[in-house]
Amino acid sequence: MTKENPYLSIVVTGRNDDYGGDFNERLQSSVKWWSYYALSLKSSMEYVFVNYNPIADKKDLSEIINWHRNDFFSVKL
Repeated sequence: MTKENPYLSIVVTGRNDDYGGDFNERLQSSVKWWSYYALSLKSSMEYVFVNYNPIADKKDLSEIINWHRNDFFSVKL
């Protein structure tokens, strides 16, 4: 990678227990803004989400969150 085209990995962990009462909204906001930054800066970024110990009887975060993928922003779950 060159200095003009850096590559950034953002690593986030969480689970589908809605910790703090608004975890899903905070996660959605994080994904949305990093995707926006990657696209507006035209800088390659990846968002790595570690789904830690998900609760079996709740919907998986991979289904709840809009991951906002684009040409500069990839997501790994």
